[in-house]
Order: sequence, then C-alpha cells, then structure tokens
Amino acid sequence: MSESETKDITNLFSPVTQNGAKPSPWIGYAILAAVVLFVLSGLYIYLIRPALAKEIPPHQALPLDSPPIELTSFQIRTAGEDLTPQRLAISGDSLFVSFSGKSFIEVYSSKLQLLKTIRLDNPAKLHPTALVLTDSLLIVADTLLGTIAVFDRDGYYLNSASWYPDRLTRLKPVHLAVHDRFLYATDMARHRIAKISLFKDEPFFDFLELIAIYPSQVSSAVTLPLCAAVAPDGNLWIGDGQPGGVFLCTDEVKFEIAAEKPVKSRIVMPNEIAIQPSFVDSAIARIHVLDRVAGKVLVYDMEGKLRLVYPRDRDLHRPTGMVIEPRNRHIFVAENETREITVFGY
Repeated sequence: MSESETKDITNLFSPVTQNGAKPSPWIGYAILAAVVLFVLSGLYIYLIRPALAKEIPPHQALPLDSPPIELTSFQIRTAGEDLTPQRLAISGDSLFVSFSGKSFIEVYSSKLQLLKTIRLDNPAKLHPTALVLTDSLLIVADTLLGTIAVFDRDGYYLNSASWYPDRLTRLKPVHLAVHDRFLYATDMARHRIAKISLFKDEPFFDFLELIAIYPSQVSSAVTLPLCAAVAPDGNLWIGDGQPGGVFLCTDEVKFEIAAEKPVKSRIVMPNEIAIQPSFVDSAIARIHVLDRVAGKVLVYDMEGKLRLVYPRDRDLHRPTGMVIEPRNRHIFVAENETREITVFGY
C-alpha cells in the first residue's frame, strides 16, 4: 500500500473539524435570565402580590347613612393552597376567619398579618360553619355535626352542646350571636332561635343551659330563620329565608315587626347580621343584613327603616360572612365565589 493510500485511510477515520462559529455564551445567559424571571414571577404571584393586597388603604370617616366605599380585597393562602373564607368575627382589632371545609381558624392583626392558627380537634374534628367571640370565649358551630363547641380564646376546649333537654332533638346550628352573656343559636332543626346561657348562676342558670326558644308563637311570621342578632336596644333581629325578609322582635318575643324591604330588589337569603355601633348615641346604631343570594348588604336604623343598600356598583359574589370593626371603621365581607375577603370603609 502506497504512502498516499495510507494517508487517505487515516483521514477517513479522523474527526472532521467543521468551520463555523462557536455557540455564544449569551444564549446561556438568556436561558438563566428566563429561569430567574419565571421564579420571581411565581414569588410575586403567590407571596408578594397577596401580601401587598392585604394592605388596607386609609379612608376618611363617612357621614351616617353614606354608602361604604370598597377599599380592597385579598385572598388567603396556606401551604400553597387558596382557602375559601366562610365566617368572620372581630375582637378589638384582631380578625378571626374560618374556612370552608377546614377544621381551623386563623387570627389576623389589624395589618392583616397572621397571628396564630387555632386547631379545632375537640370534641371531634370540627368544621366551623358559624363562630362568635366573647371577652374570654371562642364559640363555633358545626352544622353537619350538629354541635356547638366552646373554647377559650387560645383554642383550649371547654364544653359543648348537641342536644335539646329532651335528648331527642339534635341541634343544627347555622348562625351564632352573643348579647349580654347569652348565646343566640339559629337552629335549622326547629326553625327557631335558641337562647343559651354562657355563665353559671345557681340556682337560676347553668353553663350552656337552654333558656328560651324564639319566636315562641306558633303563628309566627318567621318560618325559616337563618341568622339573628340583638340590637343595642334589646330587640332581636331575625333574617328569614322563606319567603325572605327581616324581622325585629321587641323584648325578643312580644311583637314582630317586619323591616322595610328594598324597592328595586327583594330579600332572598339573609345569612348574617352585624351591628354598626355608635359611640355617641346607641339610638343611631345601624343594623347591616347580608343577603347571600342578592349579593347586597341592607342597612337599617333601629326602627326597621331601610337606610341604604351597598355595594351599589356591583353584587357581592356569594357572600357568607360579615363583621364590622368600629375602631378603624372597617367592614369585612367574605365572598365565597371569589375566595376573597373584601374590606369596606364607612
């Protein structure tokens, strides 16, 4: 084999170097920048933006019977999961929130920073469908379980009630309210409101003793109570779902007065009542009634006259809870459909 033939065979198995530019390092930089941008956008969407949304902007105090202004809305995430707020309660400037299908309550500061989480594992795993606060107690209702459970403010279980004194009828509480050391539990089992003692005063009352059932009249105009609250003058306000209306009962039982209905819409399913107090004169307090289906809040004076309806520019999205914080003049509304808590200023 000649030298030229050997050289050709060698070249046949040798790597061939092609003429061309080497890959630019800027392609790697661009990919790295895209990855960093993706991570930062995720952090913004799931951490930074929700935190910014929780800042409540300041507002000027509004005159009485002026429509509250919508300040902001925010969502709550825990462990990467969007939670659906259901019921709200307020104590000072701390906001207590229960969530649909969850057995815990979260407590937030006035700046909407998470202070603590209260687990509800006693007397069983509770899914609170209603909650209310006193100076020392946290009281929750589980409608499906048929139980009212009482905890201290740190979440330590104290006691519970599930049956009427006859031990034959189980409670089915859908709403709770507190006034003057008594609990008012709206009960779907008997279509009445149970008044329950929250203190022990022997020989008159025992803790969690049933005191009365309202309305007591068989011929009552209230047929399907869904919520109730006691106004500063002692009148019991009841939201009725069939056919839909708001009633105030003087001295809790004697007389039932139908509150004024709105002209342009109808009352469908009132499911929360909140009191807007007055620090000047309790006679000018206002009663806010949240209608879940209509998506509106009806505001009444103490006599049952309709003063205003809000929000005016939209409907609330299946609201389930409402609470009024008078110190900063804020109204919190839980909107089930959008999983948001909307804040109004008044």
